[in-house]
Amino acid sequence: AVVSTQSTGERTVSVAKSLKVAKEEVAYAKSMFNKKHLASVSEKLCPDQLRLHEELCKRGSSTWLTSLPLAEHGFNLNKSEFWDALALRYDLALRDFPTHCACGKSNSI
Repeated sequence: AVVSTQSTGERTVSVAKSLKVAKEEVAYAKSMFNKKHLASVSEKLCPDQLRLHEELCKRGSSTWLTSLPLAEHGFNLNKSEFWDALALRYDLALRDFPTHCACGKSNSI
């Protein structure tokens, strides 16, 4: 028979440490996979798309989506303004945006 010289408490600590190390290894592997995948996708983007992607990935870049709609601070958007803000943010065409100004010049953003 195998006789254990470790107490139950020591084995629990040992298992907990092993579990922590395993979790850290999985997290590291996942992080490395994501970095490699991001690099391979970034190589395929044109310069404008790459710049847009980098801006959108910055910390805090989406906080405007979760801010409270406080009118006194100008944070309240109606449905049309919200969709316009999304289109501008993601470099999409604006809906119902006139192609020409009343003066005859072409509209651009």
